[in-house]
Amino acid sequence: SRFLAPGYMTLALGVDYKPNSMLSVNFAPLTGNLVIVDKPELRKKYGNAEDQHVRKEFGAQLKTEVKVERKLWKMQTALTLFSDFLDKPQNIKVLWDVNASVVLNKYLSATIRTNLIYDDKILIADKNGDLAPRIQFKEIFSLTFTYLIGNYTK
Repeated sequence: SRFLAPGYMTLALGVDYKPNSMLSVNFAPLTGNLVIVDKPELRKKYGNAEDQHVRKEFGAQLKTEVKVERKLWKMQTALTLFSDFLDKPQNIKVLWDVNASVVLNKYLSATIRTNLIYDDKILIADKNGDLAPRIQFKEIFSLTFTYLIGNYTK
């Protein structure tokens, strides 16, 4: 694709509750989203009309984040739920990210990241070419090698 095919912008007004350093719960009953699709042939797949460069959404958003950090590992997860009051508010848009990393030894660390998206306005083709809303899932695994050269001290 290319820049802004698609692009998302969100502006939310709400309350962020942080009972401790690990947890954040943000509720924004006034949330505006813009879905920008610059490429005309992709607009229908992202819920925009063929002549609609920008689609506006207005609704409520709930976002929770959990961060846990220990000496040898850390994990962060964020779940965002959005309901569009203007178009099918019962259909909840879901965005869920999980990022976990572990130090294996002095030189190696491993990270796994997953990303789950469900939006009933995003249409994805199946093996027969039929377009329908579907769950999108991405998983990334990385192995990092670090070797220090010189006298670096923290």
